[in-house]
Amino acid sequence: MEYAVKNIIFISGKNPVQKFINKYFISCLLVFFYLAGLILLFAFYRYQANFDTMGYIDSAQKYLAGHWHEAVSAYWSPFFIWLLILPAAAGLEPVLAAKLLLLLGGGIILFILRLLLVKFRINRLFSRIILLCMIPVLYYNIFYFSTPEIYLLIFLMLYVYFLIRNEYDQKQLYGFLSGIAGGLAFLTQAYALPFFIVHFSVIHIIFFFRIETYRRRRSLILNFLFGLAGFILLAGPWIYILNGKYQKYPAGSKSEYNIRLAGNGNIHPSESAGFFAPPDKYSICSWTDPTYLIRLMPESGILQSAGSFTAFARRLLKNLFRLFMQLAPLTSAVILVYFYKFIINPQKNFKKTLDPFYLFTVLFFPSGYLLLYIGDERYFWLVNILTMLMGARIVIFLLKKFRSSLRPAVFAMLLFCLSYLFFPSLLLLSAINAGKKNYNTAMQIRDKLKISGITASDINFEETVKISYYNKCINYGLAAPHWSPDELITELKKINIDYYFVWNENLFFNNKIKILPEITGGNIPGLKIYAVNKKLLK
Repeated sequence: MEYAVKNIIFISGKNPVQKFINKYFISCLLVFFYLAGLILLFAFYRYQANFDTMGYIDSAQKYLAGHWHEAVSAYWSPFFIWLLILPAAAGLEPVLAAKLLLLLGGGIILFILRLLLVKFRINRLFSRIILLCMIPVLYYNIFYFSTPEIYLLIFLMLYVYFLIRNEYDQKQLYGFLSGIAGGLAFLTQAYALPFFIVHFSVIHIIFFFRIETYRRRRSLILNFLFGLAGFILLAGPWIYILNGKYQKYPAGSKSEYNIRLAGNGNIHPSESAGFFAPPDKYSICSWTDPTYLIRLMPESGILQSAGSFTAFARRLLKNLFRLFMQLAPLTSAVILVYFYKFIINPQKNFKKTLDPFYLFTVLFFPSGYLLLYIGDERYFWLVNILTMLMGARIVIFLLKKFRSSLRPAVFAMLLFCLSYLFFPSLLLLSAINAGKKNYNTAMQIRDKLKISGITASDINFEETVKISYYNKCINYGLAAPHWSPDELITELKKINIDYYFVWNENLFFNNKIKILPEITGGNIPGLKIYAVNKKLLK
C-alpha cells in the first residue's frame, strides 16, 4: 500500500523542479486551500464574535491607552490581549484584528500538526488527508468563536511534541522548551497551570520507570527541573502581577468564577443582580473583568451539606455527559481500543510505546473541566486531535492486517477523519452572517441616533454590550428579573442610565417604561430605546 501511495503522489526524476514538486507541492496545495477558504468565508463571518472577545478587546485597548493597572485581569489571560495591541495600535478594527490573529494561529496549528503526524509515523497520504480535514475545524474555531483557544492549542501541541521526542530524556533543551510551551499555554488560559503541574509531573514519573539506566534517569530529572524553570520563567511574573492587584487569584479567577457559576445554576450575576457599574472608568461593561462579579455569587462548598454534595455529584454527571457530547463521535471508541491494547500486554505497552502518555493526556486534560460548566468543545481540541492521531494509527494497523488496497484505505481514513469535522462544519454553516444584523443595528443607531453615555437593557446583555461598544457607550447590564415596574424606573434614574434598551416589551417590569420618550420611532425591528436622561434629547 505504501508503494502504491508513493507512486500516486510523487513524480519520479532528478530534475530540481520535480524535486521541489515532490517535496513541497502538496504542502503548498494545502496552504492554498486554507487561504482560499479563508478568503471565501471571511465575508460571511466578518461580524461574528464570541462575547468573550469583547473582554480581550477591551483589555487590549486599555494597554494601548496606557491604563496598565486596569488592563490587568485575573479572568482574561494576557497572551491574546498582548497580541491584539499591535494591530490595534496600527488602527485596525479590533474584531477584525482578532480574526486575523486567529487565522495566523490556524496556519501554525497545521504546521505543528504536520510535525506530530511524523512522530506518530502516519504515512504521507494519510497525513495529508488528516491535514485537509483539519482545515474546516480550524475555520469553525476561527469564525464561530473568535477566542484565543487556538493559541492554547498551539502551545499544548508544542508541549506534547517536545515530550514525545525520542531523545527527550537525553537533551535538557526539550525539557526547557516543554516548560516554555506550558508557560505560554498558562498565559493564554489559566487552566494550563494545574494541567501543566500535574501532567508534567506524572509524565516524568511514567518516563522514569520506563528508563532503566542511572544516567538516563538522572538526565530525565534534570529535564523535569529545566521544564519547571521554563514554566516559572514565564508564569511567575504574571502570577506576581495578579497577586499585587487582587491579593488573591494568583492563577487567575476564571476557575473560581465558573465553579461558583455551576453551583449557582449557571445564572450569571449580570442576569440577576440588576444594574451595576463596570469595574473601572475605562471599561465598557462588567464583563471586561468578571473577577469582580465573583463576590455576587455564593460559594460552592461540596461538603457543606448532604444536599450540596448531591448537587455536586449531579453536576459532575451532567458535565460528563456534556463532555461526551462535545468530543468527536469516535473519541470514546479510540480511547477504549487503546485501553484494551494496554490491558492485554501492559508491560510491553508501558516500556516500549507511548500509549500510557497518550491515554493519560486525553483523559486528564478534560477532567478539570468536569468541575465547571461544560458549554462547548473549543477547550477540548487537544483531546480531539490526539485521539484523531491515535485513531489514524488504529486504521493503518487494520488496513495492513487485512491487506487493503489503496482505494478502500483512502476511503476508510477519510471516513474516520470526517467524523471529527462533521459537527463543526454543521455549526459553522449555521452561523453564516451571524453578528451582521447586530452590527448593522449598531451602525444604524450610531449614524441616526448618535447616542452616548450609559446604557442598560431588559434582556440580551451580549447584544446590548456590542451595540454599546460600537457606539462608544458604557453598559450597566440588565434589569433584575424580580424588579417591579416602579423599581425599574427608580433604578434607571438613581444610577443615571442615559438609554434603556427594550428587547421584550411584554416583560412585567417594563409595564411603565412607556412614560419615558422612545427615540427609535419604530425604525429598528425588535428593539426600542428609551431616553432616561431627557437632557440628551435633541
